[in-house]
Amino acid sequence: EEGFYLLHIKATDAGTPPLYSICKVNITLQDANDNSPVFYPVQYFANIKENEPSDSGLNGEIVYDIVSGNTNDVFGIFPDGQFYIKAELDREVQDRYSLLVVAKDRAVEPLSANVNVTILLDDVNDNRPLFNSTNYVFHFEEEQERGSFVGLVFAEDKDFGPNSEVRYSFETPQPNFELNAISGALTSTLQLDRESLMRQRGFSIDSTSGQVTLVGKLDYETTPFYSLKIMAEDSGIVPLSSTCVLSISVLDDNDNSPSFPKSILTVDVLENMRIGELVASVTATDSDSGSNADITYSISATNNHGTFSISPNTGSIFLVKKLDYETQSLYKLNITAKDSGRPSRSSTIPVIIHVRDFNDNPPVFTPGDIFKSIPENLPLSTSVMTITAHDTDADINGQLEYSIVMQTPRGGHFRIDPTSGVIITNKEIDREFSNLFELTIKATDQAVPVEFRRFALKNVTIWVTDQNDNIPVFISQNALVAESNIVIGSILTTVVAFDPDEGCCFPGPNAELHYSIASGDPQSQFTITNTGVLQTRKALDRETQSFYNLVITVNDLALPPMSRFTSTAQVSIILLDVNDCPPTFTSQKTAYIQENTPVDTLVFRAQASDADSGPNSYVEYSLKGPFGNKFSIGNIDGGVTLVGELDREEMANYSLTIVATDKGEPPLSSSMEVTMMVLDVNDNTPSFSQNIYDIEIEENTLSGTDVLQVFASDADEGTNGQIRFSIAGGNLNSDFRIDSVTGVISVAKLLDRETHSAYSLLVQAADRGSSPRVDRATVNIVLLDVNDCAPVFELSPYSVSVQENLGNLPKNILQASARHLCY
Repeated sequence: EEGFYLLHIKATDAGTPPLYSICKVNITLQDANDNSPVFYPVQYFANIKENEPSDSGLNGEIVYDIVSGNTNDVFGIFPDGQFYIKAELDREVQDRYSLLVVAKDRAVEPLSANVNVTILLDDVNDNRPLFNSTNYVFHFEEEQERGSFVGLVFAEDKDFGPNSEVRYSFETPQPNFELNAISGALTSTLQLDRESLMRQRGFSIDSTSGQVTLVGKLDYETTPFYSLKIMAEDSGIVPLSSTCVLSISVLDDNDNSPSFPKSILTVDVLENMRIGELVASVTATDSDSGSNADITYSISATNNHGTFSISPNTGSIFLVKKLDYETQSLYKLNITAKDSGRPSRSSTIPVIIHVRDFNDNPPVFTPGDIFKSIPENLPLSTSVMTITAHDTDADINGQLEYSIVMQTPRGGHFRIDPTSGVIITNKEIDREFSNLFELTIKATDQAVPVEFRRFALKNVTIWVTDQNDNIPVFISQNALVAESNIVIGSILTTVVAFDPDEGCCFPGPNAELHYSIASGDPQSQFTITNTGVLQTRKALDRETQSFYNLVITVNDLALPPMSRFTSTAQVSIILLDVNDCPPTFTSQKTAYIQENTPVDTLVFRAQASDADSGPNSYVEYSLKGPFGNKFSIGNIDGGVTLVGELDREEMANYSLTIVATDKGEPPLSSSMEVTMMVLDVNDNTPSFSQNIYDIEIEENTLSGTDVLQVFASDADEGTNGQIRFSIAGGNLNSDFRIDSVTGVISVAKLLDRETHSAYSLLVQAADRGSSPRVDRATVNIVLLDVNDCAPVFELSPYSVSVQENLGNLPKNILQASARHLCY
């Protein structure tokens, strides 16, 4: 196409002749902006690394512009069409950009073209694997099979391809667990035994899945808790990693049976042992923990005929029936110790009990319980006190040997010299462990043979006082008895302490003492002077509090800068009773008696308690009211006995007034109304309203039709008075039925007078008592005939041969016969 033209233009007029003229015209074509820029190719793709640095470049001549897809303005374009990076790229935030680029020319009215440019970011290993938890906690039961699943750890890497492939491992090798390197699943490699010591302990982790596996043997009692460090590492060229802490708690399993320290226990007891006394104590231990180690004791096999019982919690065996050496001298018990695990485990120890005969006089301790206060942290083998008993027998029958048969709490903190009776510390005495020890001391004579030895028991209560480094020491009595009605301000005792500091022999502040009540008196009922005189400050009430254990503090008055020393002592105060409380009933106010209860039967026991003590608490019972002909009461045991016959149908309940009176001076009493409810006994037989019922019905009466209702009544109540009807006999072919509740008799089947023309039904009425009572009546039913039968030929069809041309007509050729089946 040419851009230049030369034209010859001719102009002619319309004259005659016409004239014309010619001129040359040069035409130059100038460009018009009628073509848009065109991209080639029509779409561009580029791959760059996500961490590519930004580039400034040189300015070009052509105008390009990115009009869309440039998220966060991370790319720019030079005039010559080259892209450059303006901002930092992150593939994990955006891995692909689809840009729309516009190219414009520089015309006055510029034209443009568009092109799509796709930029893909290649991954760079710039992200570490991250665990979904920084501290995993797994609980794993012992005794599980090798390879058991423990738990699962998981880490995620936001990179792509090999840079995101995570492998798990232990930071240090573990022999007892395996960790799947790919899945992160933790499993055991050995069966765990909590009670066995681990020779090798540890875990392993699969480098690919992250699975942690036990590869050693765990022992809860040795190591109940493991803390492992797990590392997750990606597969980049320069791998990145992170770690987490994995805690594994080994849970106890009930895999140990209770164990007795001995295989057999032999015990000697005297035949005059009192009922309720301690015979022996068995103790079992369980290596498990928690409820798996809680032990209960029972007698599982025995020939004791109920002579002994055992405390399920302590294992103490007690006498419950009187012994008789001449009747039975040897008892064999099997004591079972059973833990509380699920399932439970148990073990058994045989206990052989020899009954020994006794001599004439048993040892005798001084009457009353013995109280002793000692400081804690006494050195081992320290003498606490001397306890003595007296035996009036002579020679070896009066020589006593002492022993401790029971200590509470258990642990053998004390022992006793068998000859002198000196109680000695056997273990460290710690008041924080227990501030009270109760010992049962046994004194046994040395009669020969051993079977004739007799013994006595004595309870010794030892109070443990707190010890510090102070010098003052109490030397006075620490237990006393007082009347509960003592006058306010009365002197109870004088507490005396001795301080060996300087000034013990001559006046001085280091030995000058100040007394105060530190604790045990929350109501401020006592006061103590500076000289140690203990007095009452308020009125005392034994029923509110019968025993006080006051902690008395004494401190010296050393002058600064010296430290003042303090010592404490416990003073036990026991209040004697005054009869100021009437008996209080604790028994129920309602009793239930069957009406056929035999005379002289114990039907109720009244129980009343008196908050007083001694004779003031002894209660006697009596009855008030109009029913002395029916009931009596034991004045000592409160047992109410039936003295007259009862009939519920006559009287259904009785209201008795029971009086309880104590034996104080003067006596106090209280009363209680007790309702005796008489329970029904099935002593009444159901009775029909008539003995014989007669009825006639037509034989075509429809099945299900009610024909008669029988009635019966029972004077009893409840199930004893509920009646059920039945047909006991005469119901041929079960043609009739009776409603067991209403007594309505109805037709059960189609009736046929020609088969049975009458029925004599034996109807029975029975109550619902535990031993049912029965009455019977007769129901006579006569069926009335209905014309329901057509005549029937005796032979059908009939066949006869007749000769033709018979003479002497008429002539009989056949005799037909029919009969009626109904009568």
